[in-house]
Amino acid sequence: MRSPAEWIIASYFESLGFFVRSEETLSASPVGRLRFIRVVREGGRQEALSELSFQFFSADIARIHRVSLLILPWEEQVWDSSLIKNSRKLSSVIKRQMKGMTAESIENAPDPDVLLPVPAWPTGDKDRASLEDELKSFGLLGVVTFRSMLSKLVETQESAFPGGNSLLLTLRMLRAFGLLNGPQRDFWEL
Repeated sequence: MRSPAEWIIASYFESLGFFVRSEETLSASPVGRLRFIRVVREGGRQEALSELSFQFFSADIARIHRVSLLILPWEEQVWDSSLIKNSRKLSSVIKRQMKGMTAESIENAPDPDVLLPVPAWPTGDKDRASLEDELKSFGLLGVVTFRSMLSKLVETQESAFPGGNSLLLTLRMLRAFGLLNGPQRDFWEL
């Protein structure tokens, strides 16, 4: 059974034309089993991705034809606007989720290029640079934020899912009826 985070990730990549498959990989690290979602899109060839920024957006994702997504248990953390807006706290939470992970842990991914979906990304230069360096040391290609994924899903929802995906329908209804208050509105103000 997929977690809410996995539904968002799968819906996002499916809306961009990827085939999505979940995989569990046994790791030699103290982390134990790692969950990956493998996404593949037909046609074209994989471009050199090293020149892209570490934080991926939809335009960057369009250059990818296959990638593994490392799924971490973000639901175990309570997320609020004070955490998301505080770069130091946010970096600490992401580092705690990665604790015990090594480059060897990620080598077992279905594809050599691995992205990490994260709920948010630090905005402070020092915290972002430090976290980026640490995640690169694990062999990660980059990160993609839930904010970016959800924004794209809401933007493309009607054309991508004419039958109606329940997650996307819920997001659309919240937006349409003005049920997003306070910190949730920050998400819609890109």
